[in-house]
Amino acid sequence: MSVQGSGMEQPSMAIYVNELFAEYDVQNIVRVGSCGAFTTTMGIRDVVITSGPAPTPR
Repeated sequence: MSVQGSGMEQPSMAIYVNELFAEYDVQNIVRVGSCGAFTTTMGIRDVVITSGPAPTPR
């Protein structure tokens, strides 16, 4: 297991992941990131597991 920073946003992540798969025979990647929320029911350091983006109110 190796833990690495992925840089800023998706372009950096794409370069980094491509090198891991191509050069180091990596089989799986798990990205750990951060997010924000508009709710009072979540606290600081709560763990959130997402499956995709939430719809934006119009």
